[in-house]
Amino acid sequence: LLAYDVPATFFVVGHRITGKRADDARALVARMVEHGFLVGNHTWSHPHLRALGDRRVAAEIDGTTAAIHGLTGAAVGLFRPPYGAHGKRSAAHATHRQLTSVLWSIDSSDWRKPRAARMRKAIVEAIFADDGGVVLMHDTKPLTAQTIAGILDDLEAGNCARLAAGDTPVVPVSLHYFLRDADGPRPVPAEVAARTQRYVDGLPARCTARSKGERENR
Repeated sequence: LLAYDVPATFFVVGHRITGKRADDARALVARMVEHGFLVGNHTWSHPHLRALGDRRVAAEIDGTTAAIHGLTGAAVGLFRPPYGAHGKRSAAHATHRQLTSVLWSIDSSDWRKPRAARMRKAIVEAIFADDGGVVLMHDTKPLTAQTIAGILDDLEAGNCARLAAGDTPVVPVSLHYFLRDADGPRPVPAEVAARTQRYVDGLPARCTARSKGERENR
């Protein structure tokens, strides 16, 4: 992600960053924030929220927000319900806590352990077919760690092809652009907007370098 200057959001399960054995996880989350990635709330214990009562729903959400904020000092503005199963209670509580709920439009199905090449191809094809989208991946899966660089490289290659054809590239953006309050969208931080613009401005030069490298390797 850092090599391609592409943003991502990491949704954290609260209990994984607490306790005596969570030092590595806490350090990793701190690095995420340090590098400008968003960290979102993925509940405390990853339950099916629709099966829970009001008090348990509140504890699952609020406990995780407190853990993330206590660790990073960063505000938590995003919430993803486990399994995409948002119930009335969890949706209402997330809204009450000014959390923007996030689902996905492209499922990598990395948890099914597909073949790496097949997953990579399917994700990139879906991104360009839909002119973007929210891609669901799990950073705990070795397959995801092994394929993310290839996916981002294919995304850049596809964007270079779009530029060459005079079409608009698919620009990776942070979920900062989708954060909302009761009054509407939140302002996008200047550093986030700058990162997006940096990708756009740098793409032509990267495409030129790619083309040169491909010619030299023939």
